[in-house]
Amino acid sequence: MANFNIYSVVLLLGVVQSVIYTTLLIVRGIRRRRLSDFLLGLLIFLAGIVLLPYMLGFMGIPVIWTTLLFFPTDPGLLLGPVVYFYLVSLTDNEFRFRKKHLWHLIPFLLFVIYRLIVFFQGKAFVQIWMEEVDIPFVRLYVEIATLASNYFYLFLTIKHYNHYRKWVETAYSNPDEISFSWYKNYLVLIAVVFTCSWVFSLLYTFGIRLTFTQNWWEYVFVTITIYILSIRGFQEMSPVLIHFPVKQEENNDSAATDMQDRELIALVDRLKHIMDEEKMYLNPDLCLRDVVLRLGLPTSVVSQAINMGFGKNFSQFVNHYRIAAFKRKATDPLYRHLSLLAIAMDSGFNSKATFNRVFRQATGLSPRDFLSNHNPGANPSEVE
Repeated sequence: MANFNIYSVVLLLGVVQSVIYTTLLIVRGIRRRRLSDFLLGLLIFLAGIVLLPYMLGFMGIPVIWTTLLFFPTDPGLLLGPVVYFYLVSLTDNEFRFRKKHLWHLIPFLLFVIYRLIVFFQGKAFVQIWMEEVDIPFVRLYVEIATLASNYFYLFLTIKHYNHYRKWVETAYSNPDEISFSWYKNYLVLIAVVFTCSWVFSLLYTFGIRLTFTQNWWEYVFVTITIYILSIRGFQEMSPVLIHFPVKQEENNDSAATDMQDRELIALVDRLKHIMDEEKMYLNPDLCLRDVVLRLGLPTSVVSQAINMGFGKNFSQFVNHYRIAAFKRKATDPLYRHLSLLAIAMDSGFNSKATFNRVFRQATGLSPRDFLSNHNPGANPSEVE
């Protein structure tokens, strides 16, 4: 009969949370065809698997250390790749796994094969193998491989995230909602989990035997992490389609083309036309790809023209027109019945926070201060 106590119940809550949100994310992933939901669900599920042996142990059901002794229940070598590819899929809705990605799974598959070969030899063989081979010779290398894998993929994830944060400003006119600023805390949390797990494993490897209860604290932290990742991750929904392929970060400027002055002037004129006459900036989800398709030119050429011709990145370029449109409308008596936020939305902005931030950066004033300076008699609704 299961023994429910403070130790087992806390870990049980983590496992239950893992199962619930894994299911929710898989269902949403199927419904919306979002690979990132599947990968976040997999990450949360793997964290639940980490808790399972100790949860059962505190319940008085040590099946993992008896019947399933040496069965491959440790997902450590899989956690790093899942963390990395979750971000890749989050920043590129078109990302799909290909054969070239299989090498990321090789260490984990080798670990599983090794464990299964030994496991199916029977309990007596497993006991001898663990005492004479695995613990003295193999386990340390597995721990080192797991550490190397975790931090290697953490490094790749941080690198990809930093490239993405720089790129999104050059590709989207309203990047705030897709800059994933919350992801920095996510990375810190993952790094702490990896380090905590490594410290406890290192103590065991070098003969420092912690009690069952002392080890419990490591899994309490994993439980807290499951709650944070599942709730925060499930709340995040990208409002637009994003396409930031991994190759983009490696070949960021490789396709850039040096233009002659005449070509640059001609392209700058075309860019002015689609903004002044066609008013593409009024599309709140406008991205560089839309402009590229409209002009029928390579992305690198259009991006270079914006940088050289206007001295701005794409986000700054588009928002310059939006701010100008807002200023015209906010000081026009015809728009006096509208709140400043409504005017901002009518000028192409997609959120109050983005509008306030961009306006203050561009003018050094808040929208209300600007209007007070240019139309002292106005009394618009507050947006800040």
